[in-house]
Amino acid sequence: MFIKLERLNEGSLSFGGNNKGKIIGKRTVKIGRLIINNVSWVEGLNYNLISISQLFDIGFQTNFLDNMCSCTNKGCS
Repeated sequence: MFIKLERLNEGSLSFGGNNKGKIIGKRTVKIGRLIINNVSWVEGLNYNLISISQLFDIGFQTNFLDNMCSCTNKGCS
């Protein structure tokens, strides 16, 4: 899924249960036709997590159904 990586040493990221992880890079991710830039690569995090509010901030729309989620760029038709 990762198509580009920029190694960094910048801060940390907070996630569930007051846990924190060190950000060691930024990546560009490609999932099907969807490309998301500036995805944080967090040291020791063994899961792929996505922030719906951050996707919204960069122009994506998300739709949730019973067993799936779709994500589209609001600027595309």
